[in-house]
Amino acid sequence: NKDNIEISEICSKLEDIDKKCISVRYCILKLLSNNCVSLYKLVDLVSKTEGTGSTSELVRNTKQFVLYNAKQKVVDYTMFKTQFWPILPEDDFSYPENLPRLVINRGIRNDMPYLSYGEEFRETVFGQIYTQLQKEKHNYWQNLRQQTVGRLDNGQQRAFHVTLVGEGVDDNGGPYREIFIQVVEEIQSRIVPLLIESKNQEYNTGHIRDKYILRSTDDPMAIKAYHMIGILMGIALRTGITLQLSLPSLFWKPLAGAEID
Repeated sequence: NKDNIEISEICSKLEDIDKKCISVRYCILKLLSNNCVSLYKLVDLVSKTEGTGSTSELVRNTKQFVLYNAKQKVVDYTMFKTQFWPILPEDDFSYPENLPRLVINRGIRNDMPYLSYGEEFRETVFGQIYTQLQKEKHNYWQNLRQQTVGRLDNGQQRAFHVTLVGEGVDDNGGPYREIFIQVVEEIQSRIVPLLIESKNQEYNTGHIRDKYILRSTDDPMAIKAYHMIGILMGIALRTGITLQLSLPSLFWKPLAGAEID
């Protein structure tokens, strides 16, 4: 595939470079990476309001040279520092008292396209999550920063518990993961009116034919729904869920503070 071809091309270019030079370069990058881990905890890596030549900008410019493992340490540190610690239950088989509970009825949804945010939208899995979380107390958002693991969850971290109406299953990790899969399927279809096909996908030409872009809207409810997508992305990151979101670099590069091509 394409990735294997790129790796082969890189390896072929390295054949003509002295191995000592490669080793020295790696050691320098590793030393830089280790030193940058501490710096990244102290500066804003996204905002660019400080101006040219600021310390934050100088540190941000090192990101392209820092090794993946070092960046992962910063992510893990940030999630640990911002994690909300649950109220421990009385026994090992119960969930924390402040763990959010979602009740999802997948039987009421149909696959017709919805171009508004009315009752039909609220019947989708994403719409039910959106509605239930919007109704909760003001401190509900911090409860979603939990990374709880139940005794029967087989190591699956979670930020909420799921009850699937009429399906006769217990949420020991499977329904929790399934909800994220279905949400991604909904928002990358016309069932939920948040993402639309890129022009290249629509006309089947050029690159990124499989990508989706944000639908342009000033609808207040749509803005809140986009906010909910961001919350679910954060929850997925914290609890080890991989989201198969097919979004172009125009979407994720600004989130990472990277320059748009």
